Amino acid sequence: MDNLEEICKIPEIDVIFLGPYDMSQSMGVTGQVTHELVESAAEKVLEVTKRYNKIAGIFAGNGETARKRAEQGFLYIAVGMDTTLFSAKCIEEISKFHNC
Repeated sequence: MDNLEEICKIPEIDVIFLGPYDMSQSMGVTGQVTHELVESAAEKVLEVTKRYNKIAGIFAGNGETARKRAEQGFLYIAVGMDTTLFSAKCIEEISKFHNC
């Protein structure tokens, strides 16, 4: 975050991607991805990327969070991780079987 503006000045960089989990770890609020410190970092990324005509990216754990981030102005949004999405679907299907 300290070097965000300098990074945005590099012409070859198109996207600035904020990892909320990584950011929460760096800010001492591990796992608190909606903590005000992380949200403040997200707002700064949006502000600075807009100023330098870059694309703001972020990770969202689910579709609801992705929608919120899109409404904030993020354009590149990674939704979920393959392992967690696959795991959730497996649990859903196994629970249908066990409920027979």
